[in-house]
Amino acid sequence: MLIDTDGNVGIGTTSPSSKLTVSGVSPNLNDDENAIRIENHSSSAASPDELGNGIVFAQKYWSGSAQLARTGGIYGIKDASNGSYGGGLAFYTQPSGVTTDMVQRMRITSGGDVEITGGYSSAQSFQSTGSLRVSSNSTATNGNVALELMNDATGTRYLATFTNLNGVVGSISTYSSATSYNTSSDYRLKEDLQDFNGLEKVSKIPVYNFKWKIDDNRSYGVIAHELQEVLPQAVTGDKDAKEMQSVDYSKIVPLLVKSIQELKAEVDKLKQECKCKN
Repeated sequence: MLIDTDGNVGIGTTSPSSKLTVSGVSPNLNDDENAIRIENHSSSAASPDELGNGIVFAQKYWSGSAQLARTGGIYGIKDASNGSYGGGLAFYTQPSGVTTDMVQRMRITSGGDVEITGGYSSAQSFQSTGSLRVSSNSTATNGNVALELMNDATGTRYLATFTNLNGVVGSISTYSSATSYNTSSDYRLKEDLQDFNGLEKVSKIPVYNFKWKIDDNRSYGVIAHELQEVLPQAVTGDKDAKEMQSVDYSKIVPLLVKSIQELKAEVDKLKQECKCKN
């Protein structure tokens, strides 16, 4: 170790370029040859979701005299779903004006999932079911949101794209003061184009004025498994399965367009017949 005349500390190097420079061998992720290793030497084994040693960031401020306050931290964390091995990283920030514990804002799990929260103090509040989960504990109707996507212009900008092995299959874009929710519909992706009776299908879809159980709010809509019998591609999930079924109402739009076209054709025909009789 070396401390130079500027107060810079070098470990593994005689030419530190910052307040602390650590130089080690080329890291091997499967062994202990790393430049920096932070260990937890507790006398007992870590339990699931337990924080290990970490790095805390602090900032000087003035309150009559110089004070040092925490601003955030990064900690290793034991994975709740694994045995002896397995873990992730937990990222904390210090709420403004709060002198108590820091709050966990983000976690990267051992499986590579990223969980971002509006501010849960308990690590157990994280229950991710996807690669990225964003949640908010704010009740504000504006300003504080779980996820904000924005661009730097009023022209067409893509804020999100959705892909699979076939390439881009959907996107969310903005233009001027509007938002477009796009799904693939290029003619080069389709074949075997057939006509169908839209009015007949629409007539088979039961629609209700219903009340949501959770808060008694009323709305208009369909029942998923009933729609599934008429338009299965508009429904996700199976009736009575563990996960609740959901509906993509946009899939009903082509049926409505076709129904309007069929009704217009009938009206035009009736108008023509009336003219003939007159």
